[in-house]
Amino acid sequence: MTTSQRPPEYTVRISARSKRARIEVSHQGAVQVVVPLWFSLQGVPTLIEHHKKWLQRSLTRLQQRGVQAAVPPSQILLPAIDEQWQLHYMADKPPHEATTSSSCKAIIDSTNRAFYELPPEPHRYIPLLQQWLQQRATEVLPRWLTQLSSECALPFNRVTIRHQKTRWGSCSARGNINLNRNLLLLDPAVVRYLLLHELCHTRHLNHSIRYWQL
Repeated sequence: MTTSQRPPEYTVRISARSKRARIEVSHQGAVQVVVPLWFSLQGVPTLIEHHKKWLQRSLTRLQQRGVQAAVPPSQILLPAIDEQWQLHYMADKPPHEATTSSSCKAIIDSTNRAFYELPPEPHRYIPLLQQWLQQRATEVLPRWLTQLSSECALPFNRVTIRHQKTRWGSCSARGNINLNRNLLLLDPAVVRYLLLHELCHTRHLNHSIRYWQL
């Protein structure tokens, strides 16, 4: 939809299970009107007109997301450790000699916190940056956890850095702690709290009163 006067293109699907007419917008921006068997197809244009503003907002939001996704990021912020890394893609040339990372297969200048020669395609640079974030988290988070462990006299067995979708961390009965690499994207005070939270689970695996008294 480009103007408020022009309705979007849409398809109509008759559903025997549907109890009311509804409009669906897919992630690709396709508009579909789902109507029950008893619904008159002559009423579809009126339904579209009635929800025209909602459709405009939904389609505009999808277009904006598409534009944002198509533009490669120019930097990575790691608030937890107060780092900002600049990203330069293959069209750019490094201003000086930098170190080559054998694992990421991109040129990483750790001194100036910059990436060079990153491939511009999302399906290529995203895995590289994810792999690098995993490495950076593996370098930083275990040291941070060990320091807090010593300060609070809460020893743990071992720590593993993972990419977890639903948890920031976990602790097993053996004192093994898993930490989410995305902790580097959080505020340092929040990360400290989450690390202490898992260390306290080395004493009490639940959230009982004794746990909160630690």
